[in-house]
Amino acid sequence: TRLYLLFNAPKSSLLGWIQNTTGWGDTHALNYIWANQSAINSQLPNPYTDRSIMIAASSGTEHTGQWVEVTRNVYQDYIEAFGTAPPPLSAIAIMTDSDNTESRLTSYYGDIVFQASEYPADK
Repeated sequence: TRLYLLFNAPKSSLLGWIQNTTGWGDTHALNYIWANQSAINSQLPNPYTDRSIMIAASSGTEHTGQWVEVTRNVYQDYIEAFGTAPPPLSAIAIMTDSDNTESRLTSYYGDIVFQASEYPADK
């Protein structure tokens, strides 16, 4: 289970990212995951690129089969992952996969809500 947030770096656009032959251009991503073997809040490297950081927003098997609500401070998570304030959010993807754990799963997703925090957008 994964919520994937894609951020455009300044002077970039989602269209530019799509057209970029390297596949990543100047974009960065946060991946909020349910990691059954990592501690909550741990940052895990993406095996394919250093421009994408996985964050264990949920962990373990204790809540398997239960509805779990997760709240994150995306602004702060981005700073901790990349050392700077985030650029504009460009895209959101929701994914359910288990290829790395070679297991089977079913995920249900509810409303995804973004709310302003105490952090100004220009910092």
